[in-house]
Amino acid sequence: MQSIIPLSIYTLPNSIRTLIFWVTLIVLLVNTMGVTCFAAVRDSTDAIPVKTIRVYSPLETAALGLHPVVLENGELLHPFDDGQHYFVDPQGKRLADPITGEQVEAIFTKAKEVGKTVTDLLALNFVSKLPVVISKDIGGVTYELAIDELVFTPTGNFLTIVARVPTPDGTSLYFGARNLEFSGSGGIKSGDIQLLAAPFLKSIPLGDKISVQLTGPGNKFSFDCNGFKSISLEGLVTFDRSLIVPDNPETGEPGDGQVQSRFSLANIGDWNNMLIRISLQPFQMAKMKGFSFVVQEAYLDLSDAENPANFALPLGYATTSGELWRGVYIGKVAVRFPKYFKKRTGGGAHRSGRRSPDD
Repeated sequence: MQSIIPLSIYTLPNSIRTLIFWVTLIVLLVNTMGVTCFAAVRDSTDAIPVKTIRVYSPLETAALGLHPVVLENGELLHPFDDGQHYFVDPQGKRLADPITGEQVEAIFTKAKEVGKTVTDLLALNFVSKLPVVISKDIGGVTYELAIDELVFTPTGNFLTIVARVPTPDGTSLYFGARNLEFSGSGGIKSGDIQLLAAPFLKSIPLGDKISVQLTGPGNKFSFDCNGFKSISLEGLVTFDRSLIVPDNPETGEPGDGQVQSRFSLANIGDWNNMLIRISLQPFQMAKMKGFSFVVQEAYLDLSDAENPANFALPLGYATTSGELWRGVYIGKVAVRFPKYFKKRTGGGAHRSGRRSPDD
């Protein structure tokens, strides 16, 4: 009968005992400390160099007051920091960093280079593979939304979301926000992000003689789980002095500056379907000095699908379709003639009219 020799760690060779010691120590460190690894990113094809990622252990997460993201399948995405798209920010300083139009362009360029596009935001897996882009084409205009960053803070986890909408002059409107809270369990259902200040985009030309300047808090990009939902715009419509000029009712002479009108449009689902009601100050036509026009009902028609109520083009007006007509439509206008058109009772003559298109 063979004898059984009791095995003790002390009977093992020194080299084996040393190996067991170091393996045990490494396991303990992994469970109690944050380590540099790639465990939190599930798609290895999207990995960046291993040494750049700092994963926070459950103990560190609790100590900092952070919260993991609960993914669709119940898996936890623990806080980690790669210095690019994922940040652990105990003080929340990164959320205060401004976003510029140049940064938005760079975000879309980088995301498209690696082909990170999704069709919707219903599944939560995208959050572990940032950045991602979701695009929607409506009437030949591409509305793009990108999710670029996930920031872990003690007050919650926040996504950086940006959007880009091309304008008729070949530039773009940029929208963005860093503070959209995201728990993961509820997904992204809807939200609004504000228009970003862009010094290079002073105005949007709408033809040669009319431009739009977007000012105010009402300029925003609304989205839902399918990406673009609508945009809302507010600002000033400005008319070039070669078209119309302000009227000085005291002297009957052209005034200084430009004719402008404030406007506000909410929930625009199609850039090519905008009908803007405007309120114009008294003005003169640049080529009709002394004739003053007071408009009570006017529209800036930028729609290919609809026209203002009671819209009608003059007989013989050369167009194939009224819906495709674009320009300034004046529903009701009063005209004051120059002083040399005087009535016997004194003062300038007045006339009024309706339905005056100007393109």
